[in-house]
Amino acid sequence: MISERFKGRGIPLIFLLTTIAAYGLLLPQMGFYWDDWPFVWIAKFLGPREFLPAFANVRPFLGPIFFVTTSLIPPVPIYWQIFALIIRFTSGLLAWFTFKRVWPLQKRQALVAALLFLVFPGYRQHWVAFTHINQEWIPFLFYLLSFGLTAKALRNPQKFTSSTLLALLFLTIGVFPTEYFIGLEPLRFLFVWVIVSEETQQFRQRFLKTLKYWIPYLLIWLANAAWLTYFYTIGSYTSYDVQVVHEPLSIIRITIGIGDAIWKGGLYLWAQVLVLVAKSVRAPSSILTLVLIAVSCTFFVYYVQSFDTPKQTRVFAVYAVIIGIVGILLGRLPSFAAGLDDWRQSVHCWLGRIIDSRYTRERLSFRAFDRAGNRSTVFQCQPLSKRLDQTAGTLFTTCVADSSNAARNIAVDRSIAP
Repeated sequence: MISERFKGRGIPLIFLLTTIAAYGLLLPQMGFYWDDWPFVWIAKFLGPREFLPAFANVRPFLGPIFFVTTSLIPPVPIYWQIFALIIRFTSGLLAWFTFKRVWPLQKRQALVAALLFLVFPGYRQHWVAFTHINQEWIPFLFYLLSFGLTAKALRNPQKFTSSTLLALLFLTIGVFPTEYFIGLEPLRFLFVWVIVSEETQQFRQRFLKTLKYWIPYLLIWLANAAWLTYFYTIGSYTSYDVQVVHEPLSIIRITIGIGDAIWKGGLYLWAQVLVLVAKSVRAPSSILTLVLIAVSCTFFVYYVQSFDTPKQTRVFAVYAVIIGIVGILLGRLPSFAAGLDDWRQSVHCWLGRIIDSRYTRERLSFRAFDRAGNRSTVFQCQPLSKRLDQTAGTLFTTCVADSSNAARNIAVDRSIAP
């Protein structure tokens, strides 16, 4: 059996090894991809400060995140891929921190849920590290920490005020930079409900007590909703339109959307890796994948069995299933509101729509800002050459900057090329 000492202190090591196995094996071959290139160009040639005016009319609270990270990390692919590993590792630990505070007696289930969160196969933009670590994962880390601190505040009355204030601060940092997480806040209400229900049995009292704890977070959530409404209406943000405002929702459309989200997010995405492997079973990458799955599953089944867990109750199972389903649906809200098929959020499908299989017939256009903060510069990235290996194709590009004042050719420095 696994020693008690290792079970406690060894958990961060388990998360680290899982992160490396899931995302780090091909790390030396990774480069910059997709939206990374205009951001890399800004960091390299204009400097980190340029991100503040660059995002001022798009996502003004996101600019400071880019400024801080690009001030600390040079625009070199391997550095950002390593940083992405660190961020994903941290996200797994924070998910574990949150789950074990919501369900302190269900140690085994909290650990398994956090590990599954870490390796969730539905998110395919990890490799676009420069963009999505800044744009999504750093704000999300603060949001996760906010969830955990809320649970900690309720579990530890002596630190209720300090933990609540920190949770409110981290919620603000997590929700304002981007609209991606606007739908997640009701999960906090459910987490608080689970904790309150342990001592309060009567439904009305339980609801009122849960609402009382949730109100401070609700106010910040509503403030963010008001901010997003204002920001959309003034016309500065032009990335995605809110389609549900223009297209009336029908019961059939809502039902199909709910079923599609649950099917893909809860079931199909977990099996898609086997579907892909089945297409080329004899390929070295497929064999390595199957070996990793077999070894990992064998180890984790043995490892989690060493955690003592109380007899399962129907209440725990019901709450866990409800929160899981609600979480899937809430995560789908932003893309559903924008009228996007959720598969368009994957790197594969986005790249498929931007760059066709011939590589040489497409041109990528990115809008950025000049040094004065004027939104007048367009970067057109044209393919230079193609290098394919067993796992991915890497596209080398040269960026040509055309401004309203002058046109100048800018070759991407080799220090930032993959």
